[in-house]
Order: sequence, then structure tokens, then C-alpha cells
Amino acid sequence: MSYEIEKLTDMKTIKIILKGTLDQDSRKNLHLKATSFLTITRYHRLLIDVRNSVLAKDYSPLDSIEMANYMKKFVFHKNTKIAFLSADTTDERKDFVNIARLNGINIKYFTELSEAITWLR
Repeated sequence: MSYEIEKLTDMKTIKIILKGTLDQDSRKNLHLKATSFLTITRYHRLLIDVRNSVLAKDYSPLDSIEMANYMKKFVFHKNTKIAFLSADTTDERKDFVNIARLNGINIKYFTELSEAITWLR
């Protein structure tokens, strides 16, 4: 997996563009980097573009639970919003969002960039 990180100053948002295969370890590492960037910039908006990435073939629904619990340990600011931009919203991605929301994380998937930006503002 590779990624690019961009600071969208006008929106006070960190944008991360992912490419390649996402396994559980790369997802955790990415979360730590995102948390660090949000802390350093004092931003509370995160846009993650996963349109050019895929989940690892060994992905399991338990991975969503583990990842949501992992994210909860490294608490975002209570006003943090996370928008995922995806080519589609597969069941695996929907499961992750639902579990993350149950853990108090303000997160949503979008297929249109304009909708994600509107929601983040």
C-alpha cells in the first residue's frame, strides 16, 4: 500500500489518498499517521480516498471490529469527522462504518467527492 497526504487548508481537512492493498497492519499504521497529522494541525476533518485501493483477500468481518476498537483507543477529538471516498460501498466497508459509529466515531462513506466535502464542512 502507498499513500499521499495533503493538507486542505481552506477546509481545515487532512486528505489521504490510498493506493494498493490494505491489510490490517497497514490500516493501523495509516490510522496512527492520520491521528498525528490531525493533532499537529489541530484539524478535525479527515478525507480518506480509497477509490484506488482494495481490502486484502484475507479480510474478515472480525477485522472491522478489531479496527474500530483500535481506532477507539487512539481517540480523535469529539468533533472529528471522517469521510471515506470509495468507488463503491461494499458490505465490508459498510460493516466497518457501522461498527465504528457504534464506537462513537463520526464516519461516513461516499461515492461522490462533492458529497463528502459538503458533509465535512
